[in-house]
Amino acid sequence: MIVDKLNNLNRYKNIHPNLDFVINWLKENSLDKLVEGKTLLKNDDVFVVKVKMDGYNLESGLYEVHKKYADLHIVVDPREDIYYAQEEELKNLKKEFDTAADIKLYALDTTRNKLSLNSNEFVFFFPGEAHGPKMIGENEIMDKIIFKIKMGQ
Repeated sequence: MIVDKLNNLNRYKNIHPNLDFVINWLKENSLDKLVEGKTLLKNDDVFVVKVKMDGYNLESGLYEVHKKYADLHIVVDPREDIYYAQEEELKNLKKEFDTAADIKLYALDTTRNKLSLNSNEFVFFFPGEAHGPKMIGENEIMDKIIFKIKMGQ
């Protein structure tokens, strides 16, 4: 997991070619010009999802784990809390791994680690790193961008 300011993303080049692609894409393109929904950037190797979403409350939150894709979460407005944990620490499986969607879900365990992101900050989750996003409160709305970056098979 990497947490940093968006303007420092270039520090993380050479971790993976598809992450390099995203870093270069961000240098040449504005996040403001993205339309809501999913946009393919490099076939199914890299795509981006821009969403305006309701936050979760702690009772309805979920951890997600991916095998093939890393997630680069960028908060546009206003903020987001994200819980994270090692998958082997999680006990309450909610959904077995869905290969097509590249996701396994667990109930949120708020005794785990929490990080708080503000506008123009990011978190990068490698495949296998459990994360519970969208924790801003169920009556709040958040703008966010998620790059899905294929790193595994």
